Amino acid sequence: MSHTKRRSGSVHTQRSYRAATERWFAFVRSQAVEPWHATSYHAWRWLDQLRHGNEQHPALSPAGINQRLAACSSFYSFVLRSPFPEAGRLRTLYEDAAGRPLPNPFQAVIVPRQRPAPRTTREAKFWHPGETERLLNELERRRHTRIGSRNYALIIGYLLTGYRSLEFVSLRWGAIRPHRQQPGAWVVEWTGKGDKEATDPLPTRVYEAITAYLARNGRDPATLRPSEYIFRPLVTHNLGNLLGQKGPAAEPGADRHISTKQVEAIIKRALRRAGLQPRGRVTHGLRHTFAERHYRNKKDLEALRARLHHGNVATTSLYVASEFPDDPVDDFSETIYQSLSPPRPTVPSLSGEG
Repeated sequence: MSHTKRRSGSVHTQRSYRAATERWFAFVRSQAVEPWHATSYHAWRWLDQLRHGNEQHPALSPAGINQRLAACSSFYSFVLRSPFPEAGRLRTLYEDAAGRPLPNPFQAVIVPRQRPAPRTTREAKFWHPGETERLLNELERRRHTRIGSRNYALIIGYLLTGYRSLEFVSLRWGAIRPHRQQPGAWVVEWTGKGDKEATDPLPTRVYEAITAYLARNGRDPATLRPSEYIFRPLVTHNLGNLLGQKGPAAEPGADRHISTKQVEAIIKRALRRAGLQPRGRVTHGLRHTFAERHYRNKKDLEALRARLHHGNVATTSLYVASEFPDDPVDDFSETIYQSLSPPRPTVPSLSGEG
């Protein structure tokens, strides 16, 4: 499906769009209709099947339904935008008997997109101090090994910077430089979501973890090229299968960072070794953990917005609004208990008087 490739270079996206349209074709043909004659009525019928499932296919989540509707809408839009000459006129594959183009049966005004259930604030999956202590203890225990030093540098980096997964794992060595006014301190120059650029302080603990990881893996920080990725694969075969790459790094033979998918796997494995059950998107959970600790300490939403690289404070407020409540403290039951019995009479003193 060439139209999907123009919108995204992702092979996974092309594969999922193709699977969605093939399932749609199978459905309409089961209704004795060819895809070129399907209408919004058939799209509604298919939507009902996606919601409730059948013997061949389980019911889908709202997000899964959205993906399939978007794929099929994209397919019909592509067909309608791609007329071809025939018998002295331009026509499309999707038109009525009079040669007029038919409306896209998946337009939002005809088949409304399914909204996912509202996320609760507890779905942020941040980690409490007792949990992060267990995780850090597990990482410390293994940081003397090649892989352990990498895992420690990665996870402590996410916990102390709050960076998005790709922002941190795609750091190049040249992005880190000494602080101009503060000897012994470091800053990182980053390019993040939407190609936004800025400079952040790099925690000393993160810098030391990164340099220790590089040295343990035979990469002397003193001779590292500025363009080199910090978190390169420790195993170099089958690099073409890495996901989460972008730009020149995706080219064969190019310097590469490990994938965001691999980062998720690394963190999940570390959590399980620490006796913790991974929850949701674990890398994003570390980002929420950073936000929670930062806001508790500073109570400065604007400063947190800058550190999370958000475009506006409204987005940042979603990370802190009633999201990280303290456990309740029992500061009343003893008073209530004391009031359950009537006051006892005062016992006269036996100090010898009288």
